[in-house]
Amino acid sequence: MKDHPLNILAVTSEVPWPLNSGGHLRSFHLFRELSRSSSLRVVVPTATGQKEVIQAIVNQGVNAIPVPNCDRKRHREVGRVFKSCLQREPYVFFRRHYWKAVQVEIEKQIRFEKPDLIYFDHLDSFVYRKTIGEIPFLVDMHNVYSAIPERLAEEDSNYARRLYLKHETQLIQKMESRMSQSAHAVLAVSDLDRDHFVNLGAKSTFMIPNGVNCESYANKVNNLNTCGIQPEILFVGDLSWSPNIRASLLLANKVFPKVRVQQPDAKLTIVGRNPVPEILALNQLQGVEVVPDAPEIIPFFHRATVLAVPLQSGGGTRLKILEAFASKLPVVSTSVGCEGLDVENGTHLTVSECENFAAAICQVIGNPQLATEYSLRSFELVKNKYDWTSVGKRLLGAIQSVVN
Repeated sequence: MKDHPLNILAVTSEVPWPLNSGGHLRSFHLFRELSRSSSLRVVVPTATGQKEVIQAIVNQGVNAIPVPNCDRKRHREVGRVFKSCLQREPYVFFRRHYWKAVQVEIEKQIRFEKPDLIYFDHLDSFVYRKTIGEIPFLVDMHNVYSAIPERLAEEDSNYARRLYLKHETQLIQKMESRMSQSAHAVLAVSDLDRDHFVNLGAKSTFMIPNGVNCESYANKVNNLNTCGIQPEILFVGDLSWSPNIRASLLLANKVFPKVRVQQPDAKLTIVGRNPVPEILALNQLQGVEVVPDAPEIIPFFHRATVLAVPLQSGGGTRLKILEAFASKLPVVSTSVGCEGLDVENGTHLTVSECENFAAAICQVIGNPQLATEYSLRSFELVKNKYDWTSVGKRLLGAIQSVVN
């Protein structure tokens, strides 16, 4: 057992700020929790104009080491795609996140002070594996990344895109196997994901769930009593990410009109960063509002009647559901939407597939007692199991077992 604070060098693919996506939330909160009990340095590529976001996480106690001039340009991306093809490596979730300047900074930080452990955040940081030599390392797998293009390929009607996605799926699967078999430990966000990496040959795995800052999201009143006579359905997510785009379009174009038949005054609010044009166009639909790049997300959880999570693809666990639980907001989700969470249908939320999704939403809206029961039970669950403080302690214990 070491008698000094652990010295950890982390590598991540983008600045985890603002806290407007699941990846940012997990990375930032775990980094902050580790910073409270260990000596943590985080190497992070930055683009032009990101000084303020770096300063924001530094102000929160995270020792971020920015690597400047990591701007994405067309000729660079073409080169990365070409190199990926030559090396038979995936472009998405891997090669597109390689920067020579980041590699140089990692080498510099190791020479300055050799860390006890390297923390690769996401599969894409594993692109720097050869840089760290024999230093023990773990990989925080926010998702089973291969599952994302695999599900998208199943849904895509474009033959060329489907072939590309299937090819990328195979390459990512190979990279996940290579990572699992070489890492000293793999962090997974759910038992389901953990089993996946064990089957790939991981030496050691730890289930470190996604979490939520319960204190920040605390809502002392019942959402159904604060939304007046107009029920409000909420969808939250990165609106440039394909699974969220598909879910938003499904919700607005197919589910919501059915809800309006039973709840004519219902409103649908879609909140998220970087909405693509087809999502912004949903503002033209009656009762639908798209809120792009909201500076603060918590008020939307507090004023809504129900959170809708009609996801058909994706991976990891849904931070948006934990945020809703912490806000005492009832949730209706597909089975894919709540994958990886320790929840029970009919106890903490309603699980419904898309053909019955509108009816499930209407049931929650029309039954305040059911909604209240969901809110109370889900709040107890998230407070006891998913608060970032307890998740951080679990992570530190996992790291100590690897180092020792």
